[in-house]
Amino acid sequence: MRAYAAIFQLKDDVSQLENVSRRYAWLRRILRNYAESHAEVFPDAWRVAEHLSRRFAEATRDQLGELMATHDTVSAEDLTAALADTLAFEAQCNKKFGIVVAKEQSGGGTGPSHVYESSGEPAASFMGAVSCAFEPYMSIFIRGEQTKFETLVARFQAAPIAVDDDPSLSVLASSTDLLYQFRESLRQCASLSTGQAMLDLAHVFSYSMSSYARDVLVHKLPQSPGSSQQLEDLKHVCLIVNTADYCASVVAQLETKIVERIDEVYKSRVSFAACRDALLGAINKSIRVLVAGVEGLCEPAFAALSQVPWQTLQTVGDQSAYVSLVSSAVKTATE
Repeated sequence: MRAYAAIFQLKDDVSQLENVSRRYAWLRRILRNYAESHAEVFPDAWRVAEHLSRRFAEATRDQLGELMATHDTVSAEDLTAALADTLAFEAQCNKKFGIVVAKEQSGGGTGPSHVYESSGEPAASFMGAVSCAFEPYMSIFIRGEQTKFETLVARFQAAPIAVDDDPSLSVLASSTDLLYQFRESLRQCASLSTGQAMLDLAHVFSYSMSSYARDVLVHKLPQSPGSSQQLEDLKHVCLIVNTADYCASVVAQLETKIVERIDEVYKSRVSFAACRDALLGAINKSIRVLVAGVEGLCEPAFAALSQVPWQTLQTVGDQSAYVSLVSSAVKTATE
């Protein structure tokens, strides 16, 4: 371990976060050397390789914690890559030393207990031994995800609505793109942390979807519905209604999935109520615009109705012209 400290000094390039895999490669070489040259000297019950790995984990945890605390420019990419390598290392240690979750747990412990698979004796899991150093800095990852979603929403806001002739496409493509990014972000976060970081990410999801409802869906509603409103505008509004309804449905599923995955202590704090309210608000505004649009299409018929000289009519015909106009306008708009 003295050699480890000498090789991986805080300010050297080899010690930086983007090179964390070199640390784990160093330990693998040490363990290989131990297995080939020294393992026969020590009794198996002493678990020398495991003790060495634990000492390594403690030293690495402290060094990485100090490294991140003293560097202001840790990137989200370097952080997540280093954490992924670290979690893989911890899982490999558990597998190498036969440490598994106990099948039956007594008492009301807050987390799973572990045992040696071969003997059933209690064991300490390697999970979290090094990765706990990253938890205070997961806000870097969260900020990176928030920036990504803000950029997406701004791009969607600037893009025109394209009404596809394919009737099976009943929602805006931007909504499926955004929700896909949500799922990918959740998948990545779940592989890194199911604690405070996942709760923070849930808040980012809710905020971003609220922004999408307000800055994209509501923003793209026709501003002045009335007699000049075109049928194409009604298609746009229908797309917006469907999109908001679709997003509200998927957000509910996403909320359930996060509650299932997140640590017990955070479950009650996961809420997407704010973005659901924003999406329902977008639906309500859209429906009002739809109704106003249909009224606008019917306006010529109402104008014709007001000009009928009722007092001079002498005979009853089959159907007045304004009735056909209203019927045609409503039928077209309804489709």
